[in-house]
Order: sequence, then structure tokens, then C-alpha cells
Amino acid sequence: MFVVIYSYAFIKTTRSLLPNVKRLIPDSANLTLKSIHPPVSVTRRFSCVLGMSDKPDKKASKTDKTGRNVVESVKSERITRNYTRKAEENLREYYLTLPLPEKRKLYSCGSNYVTSDEVESWTDYAGRIKEKVKKASRPKDEIQVDEIMNMKISLWQGDVTKLEIDAIVNAANSTLLGGGGVDGAIHRAAGKKLLEECYTLNGCSTGQAKLSGGYKLPARYIIHTVGPIGIKPDMLQMCYENSLKLAKENNIRTIAFPCISTGIYGYDVEMATPVVMKTVRDWLQDKGNASCIDKIIFCVFLKNDVDVYQRNLLQYFPVDKCDPLESLPNTKRAKTISTEEENGEKENRNSVADNVKDIETCKSDKNVTETEVKKKETERIKSTEDTETMETKL
Repeated sequence: MFVVIYSYAFIKTTRSLLPNVKRLIPDSANLTLKSIHPPVSVTRRFSCVLGMSDKPDKKASKTDKTGRNVVESVKSERITRNYTRKAEENLREYYLTLPLPEKRKLYSCGSNYVTSDEVESWTDYAGRIKEKVKKASRPKDEIQVDEIMNMKISLWQGDVTKLEIDAIVNAANSTLLGGGGVDGAIHRAAGKKLLEECYTLNGCSTGQAKLSGGYKLPARYIIHTVGPIGIKPDMLQMCYENSLKLAKENNIRTIAFPCISTGIYGYDVEMATPVVMKTVRDWLQDKGNASCIDKIIFCVFLKNDVDVYQRNLLQYFPVDKCDPLESLPNTKRAKTISTEEENGEKENRNSVADNVKDIETCKSDKNVTETEVKKKETERIKSTEDTETMETKL
């Protein structure tokens, strides 16, 4: 600053002395004002710094013009340092209109993102589950195997902020200004522009959902929903229904749900998961919603949550048509089988008794021949032998 002031004072003093200097110096010296006048570029530079020049800075004007047109030109222009700086000054449209290869350079997770194709479907995932778990998770009686629906469901264990899909769901609080758990992780990964946009959303009520840009996340959008505090199935159902409704309205084809309200909000994951599964299945079956979505990912982080989701997915999205007896414990299965065998034995005995009665009736009837009586006796003896054989096996 001192150098600037000193240089400016020097320039002003030099200009005031120029007429006197010219009068004192002889003409033979052939000196002109231009020869001792400071360079124009120097005076303009210091004049612009001190705010004394009326001429606009052409470089600054060009930068402002580029900033105004950054959204329109970003598709065809290569990203430079100047464009990156302007990206921080624009809203979500900048990130939404970026070509995918260019946006990947801005991901907060770097190259550690996971694409939708890398998340396997529930049908493939269920093929790796142990048979013991499958037998313990009997499908609901009214639910049938639906291969098309199973291909739209996925279970994935990992960080939801690394999924490169259309939208991820944020388990937010009512202010939408960030918090702990998943909410805090999403805000940190998306960057400060997410917080600025969330200020304009004016909060969110429990069970409702609002949409924002994804910014530096691999996901294009973030759907913020506020889960209930405590065990409130109706409110939790609204969270998933409104999130899916918002996805449908904005042509979002792939969406990921974390566990909502199962953290500090105190909703037990064992009680919340059946509500989630039933809500998603009912939504997919309603009014052709299945055609509006390509993949719904249940993103879990803890090992315990993985086990709970596996059991409930097998119940609400069955993959195999299994024998109902296979899902029963060994003791109950043995009792069921023995009961069926006893019922069969009773039926055989009843049939033998009926045959005996028929024979006695035939003997008392004079119109029946001896051949028919012998035939009835033969049938009775055969059924009696079958009954004795069954008792021996038991």
C-alpha cells in the first residue's frame, strides 16, 4: 500500500514540474513530455487501484460477462479455474447441466463413487443368502413372487453419499439445515451451496419431503424427509410415500433410502423395517408406479441393519416358492407330519369299517350274489393289510 501511495505521489509531482523543466532545458536537448512522462500502463494501473480512473477494466468486464452466461455455456466450454470459481457462485442448475465426465471432477468423494449398475438387484442378492436365513423368513401368505418387482429392489451396505444415482433421500430434521448422522454426512459431502438452498426451503414438516440439488454429491438430487420421533408407523409411511411421489413428479428413476428415524429419533429398526417394506411394495403395485421407477435401493450401514433388512425383504419380496413346512422349526414340522399321518390312518380305518358294513349289508340282501360278497371281502382284507403296514412303519 505504501508503495502504491508513494508511486502515485511521484507521478503527480512529476506532472506538475514538467512545464518548468521544459522551459529550463535547452531546445538542443530535444526532450519532450512523452520522454519523461511515466508509461501509460503504469499510470492506468495505479489509477484503477486507487479508484480514480473512469475507464472500466476490460478484463473485469469480460469476467462478469462470462459469469452471467456460465449456465448456458458450460455444456460446450471446458471447465477451467474460472468456471470452477463461478460454479460456487451459482445455484444447482450449474451442476445439473454439467456433462457427467466434467461433474465427476467435482465429486467430494473423488473417484470412490458407486454407479447404479454396480448395485445388484434383490434377486441376485438373495441368491447369496444362506438357506438357514431363507427358511427362517417365511413370506407373507398373501404375497406372491414377482420377478419384475424384485429386479427393481436392491439392498446395499455402504455410504449413501457415494451413490451415483438420480436421488438419495436425506433423513433430515425439520429445519433442513443439517445435523448429525446421515444428515450431517450429506451436507458435508454436498458442500456449502446445499445449506444455502436449504435456507430457501423454509423447513419441512414431519412426514413431508422436499427436493434440492445434489451439488458435489454423485447423486443429482437430494430428497429431504423428516422422520417421526418415536414409534409412529403412519408418519414413517408418509415419509416413504411422499419421497417416492416427489421422485415420480421429477422423473427420478433411481433412488436410495437410508434408515429413517432409527437413530437418535428412537424408532426401533425391527419395528420400522416391516412398515418400510409394506409401504414400498404397496406403492409399486399402485397405479402403475412400477413403470416410473427403475431401482429403489435400501442403503444400510450397520451389520445388524443388514440382517433385519434381509429377513424382511424375504418376507415382502420373496424370491422362491417354498414349501410352507420348510419355514417351520424341526419339532413343529415333525408334529405336523405326524398329525397328517394320523389323519391318513384314521381315514384308512374308516374305509375298512365301511367295507365291513357293506359286506354285512350284502349278505343280508338276498338279491346280491356270492361273487359280489367275495369281492367286498377281498377289498376289506387288502385295506386291512395296508393299515397294518403303515402302523409297522410308524
